[in-house]
Amino acid sequence: MNERPELLKAYRKGSKKAYETIYMEYEPIVRRFVKRGFSFSSQGRLCSFKGHGDSSDTDCVVQETFLRVFSEAARQGYDGIRPFKNYVLSIAKHEILGALRRKERVFKNEMSEEGREAIAQAHVHESFNGTIKRPDAGLLKDELSDITRSFLETLDEEEKVFFRIRFVVGETQMASAKRMACTRARIKLLEKRLRTAFLAHLRHHGYFESYTPKARWTRKEGLAA
Repeated sequence: MNERPELLKAYRKGSKKAYETIYMEYEPIVRRFVKRGFSFSSQGRLCSFKGHGDSSDTDCVVQETFLRVFSEAARQGYDGIRPFKNYVLSIAKHEILGALRRKERVFKNEMSEEGREAIAQAHVHESFNGTIKRPDAGLLKDELSDITRSFLETLDEEEKVFFRIRFVVGETQMASAKRMACTRARIKLLEKRLRTAFLAHLRHHGYFESYTPKARWTRKEGLAA
């Protein structure tokens, strides 16, 4: 960046044109880095992040990285001497490692035995606040519990924590993001992914086979955000 003084100056001032130039040039580099992974040391041990591959997690990290790159703190913190590529990748690495630490901390804080039991007992009509139409009221709750439990067994720890906070406890997206120490964008991605997966799981067990969800903007009822 020191070889491009005008771009550096514009970047530090927060120029949108500079943002566009930097994003177009460095977004592919960041994306490859996030997809492939990297090695790092933790408490004296050599560890490895295997990468997110082609997934929504990669998109999320790339978005968060450039939000940080374009923040005032990052703009003023760049000395203009070290390679800008290394600076951007260090921010991406920090974002990934931070997310891993937050996931571990949230899991320890939220996933008590009581929390696991609460998740396992959540029923479909309670889980999604009525945004998916309820099946016939005469269906046995035990069957719904078994279906919900089998779905939860397919989730990773972050998704289980999210499921409990968002659908069992009933927190808003903003409150869920605060409790999980992540961004609302991350919460939206998790919610979209789990809704789609849960509907597919229900259909696999014979529910909602002819039901097609409407676009969010056409629904009269929606989740509080």
